[in-house]
Amino acid sequence: MPKNKIDQPFSAREREVMDFLLQGKPNKEIALGLGITERTVESHLSSIYAKLGVSSRTEAVIRLSERSLRESTGGSPGNPQLKTGLRRASLSSKAVLPVDRFRRFRTKNFIRICIVLLLAILIITLVIVAFSLLRQA
Repeated sequence: MPKNKIDQPFSAREREVMDFLLQGKPNKEIALGLGITERTVESHLSSIYAKLGVSSRTEAVIRLSERSLRESTGGSPGNPQLKTGLRRASLSSKAVLPVDRFRRFRTKNFIRICIVLLLAILIITLVIVAFSLLRQA
């Protein structure tokens, strides 16, 4: 049985949520990045807060940053699971890829829609000009 709440192990998903949390991502981006609902993110955050013994997002980030820094410099043995879960190296592009892919998809579709609208306006204008020339003739 762990002595205090911080000694409780974090699940793999909680560590992923913590990675996003340390990047300053809002719940919506965390949910998109992990393919889960915002409600599930909130549930994971509540569990993380309880294990860290904090009551806010800011306190959690500060506590995680302090522990990560101490462990990366060899300051205290602490919880080895925390160290491996919060390394900056673990913040690979795959964690952010779904959000970036979604943004690229939206941008490409926006450009395509604009091109189609411009072509439609051009065609309508040509048709109107052609009819007006036919009437004059």
